[in-house]
Amino acid sequence: MPSFNDFPHIFTPIKIRNVELKNRLVFSPVVSGHAGVVDGQVTEALVQFLGAQARSGVGMVTIGASSVDQGRARDFFGSLSVCKDEDIPGLHRLVEEVHRYGAAISCEILHAGRIAQPNALAGRKAWVPWLTPDMDPDLFEEITEEQMDEVIDLFCKAAVRLRDAGFDMVLIHGAHGNLVSAFFSPLTNQRTDEYGGSFENRMRFPLRLVKAVREAVGDNMAIDFRISQNEYVEGGTTLEDVITFLKAAQEYIDDANLSGGWIFDPVYVKYMMPGYPQELCLNIPRTAIVREQLDIPVTCVGNIPDVKTAEHILAEGKADIVAFARNILADMDLVNKAYRGEEDTIRPCLRCIECASRPAVGGGVRCSVNPQLGRELYYREVPEARVKKKVVVIGGGPAGMMAAQTAVKRGHDVVLFERDKELGGRLKEASVLFCKEPYHKRYLAWDRRETLGCGADIRLGVEATPDLVMAENPDEVIVAIGGELPADTRCKRGQCHHRNGSGFGTCAHWQACRHRGWRFFRARMRHPARLRRACCHDHRRAARGQALARGHERAAQRPHRATRSLRRATRRRGHGEGDSRRVRRVHAWWRGFRDSRRHGGHGLRPASQQGARRPVCGDDASGHGRRRCAPDGQHLLGEHERLRRGGGAVGRRFSIAPASASAGAVRRREAMPPRQRS
Repeated sequence: MPSFNDFPHIFTPIKIRNVELKNRLVFSPVVSGHAGVVDGQVTEALVQFLGAQARSGVGMVTIGASSVDQGRARDFFGSLSVCKDEDIPGLHRLVEEVHRYGAAISCEILHAGRIAQPNALAGRKAWVPWLTPDMDPDLFEEITEEQMDEVIDLFCKAAVRLRDAGFDMVLIHGAHGNLVSAFFSPLTNQRTDEYGGSFENRMRFPLRLVKAVREAVGDNMAIDFRISQNEYVEGGTTLEDVITFLKAAQEYIDDANLSGGWIFDPVYVKYMMPGYPQELCLNIPRTAIVREQLDIPVTCVGNIPDVKTAEHILAEGKADIVAFARNILADMDLVNKAYRGEEDTIRPCLRCIECASRPAVGGGVRCSVNPQLGRELYYREVPEARVKKKVVVIGGGPAGMMAAQTAVKRGHDVVLFERDKELGGRLKEASVLFCKEPYHKRYLAWDRRETLGCGADIRLGVEATPDLVMAENPDEVIVAIGGELPADTRCKRGQCHHRNGSGFGTCAHWQACRHRGWRFFRARMRHPARLRRACCHDHRRAARGQALARGHERAAQRPHRATRSLRRATRRRGHGEGDSRRVRRVHAWWRGFRDSRRHGGHGLRPASQQGARRPVCGDDASGHGRRRCAPDGQHLLGEHERLRRGGGAVGRRFSIAPASASAGAVRRREAMPPRQRS
């Protein structure tokens, strides 16, 4: 029987007005970037993304940051439009998809105000409560009372459209520095009329807004209000102010959603979506104080690491509902696993904020540890292979472990060779950084458990050789041997105090750590269905890093020539020097297979050198990418994107070829003029 009694408070239903949630874990508002970039229309990718969140088992799914005015109040490209009556049929599709899995659905509506997308303004000025001294009057203007009435009307119409489409709840966004929240703060509202000055005046507009929305939607739709319980900036809104507003607003709203942070300063952005340097559950103590003062349910959010912590929060009465986002993005079966008592199988989140970085620049949401996120339209589940094969995986790092797990799920027989005594590869090194240690170690432990228990033949302390690999008589070989970085650019423990411009914690050697960490995580993100080139053809990236470290400016400016430049440097410095040898090690496997082939017997040949040309998909045939079709019809999805963005290691796919064919290929190569040899 399911062991849901381990989390009795999580799986206790709760009713908000006329909406009953089957449990108290909800999917927090997230902008997926899957809506239409131009007009925010509903797309199939967005439908599948929300469906995946609903299948996770949450009580409610919330769509993030849907602007009430796409022209003046939009803060994300790729966010959902609720501005036109023509949007209602698409919104209804989203409702049907989420309700299919027993979850309620809500939508967060907002007016961006100061944080509106400049490219979406089309020459118009963004509205703000008060024109602060640092604002450009050519970009912003102080909102008038007539314009306030217009904004309220836009909110009401958007809420009515959501109600007509079948949404269970609407969430009014009054946090993080947008137009509604800017009225609260004395830092952004020093008006001299009845909407500024004292806090009673500063909360007048938000109160008018929630009252108007309640009158517009009636009693048949629940209203949630999101507010920063602490802006974490001196001189901002205080907790007492928040309690005062919520006591006055609870007549019109049905739930208080307590977040934190202020968007106008990079230092304080970190509190909106806390990364690994921030403390866990940083909003919970203040949320507990607010809950004691209100008669309506309270939702908490903010760096809550796992379901066990969520259970403790609910059990101690600090909140009524717990909102997750990144945890569910990392493992889209999280709530179901917790219900079944399979907590140890939940894939941990690294708190790396990769999921938020892409939508912020107009891309679709992605995850460093979940390869299916954002690709639900194509990879809803791991498909069973039509032909069972013998697969050898060389390397027990992140890429090798994920390759072994997924190949077993597809039905293949897998043998994994790892020369070290334990699995982990470079992830073991990433786990020693003091600021990342708890997250990376937890992920490493999960990855090891999943690999050791997946059913693959794991051979630790065994260095793979061509003879050893050939003795297994494999159908496919996945080379996941990792990559190297220059020693002088590697992170030194204790120097991870620098922050980049976004306010997220990064390393003092930021470029090196970004290259090192993101590459390895992205390398093992891919399923073997599209990991046929699997892991490490990353010599170009490594070469570029080497060239940068040695001051090879021409190579740095021309990445496609970096490998050639490094080879020249290697010839000058000799094979034995440390950094050059590391890069040359990437080629070691190919040299060994080539030598084995030349001396007779079987060898391993790259698929590109086989006689018949492999089938290609439309992207490859049209010249727009490098996405190829594997023999079983599974696309190497995202390979062209990974190459374009400089992401994870790519690697080579090898297959078995008879000795005669190999020898013939060698003879043909030797007969070619030197310039035609590859």
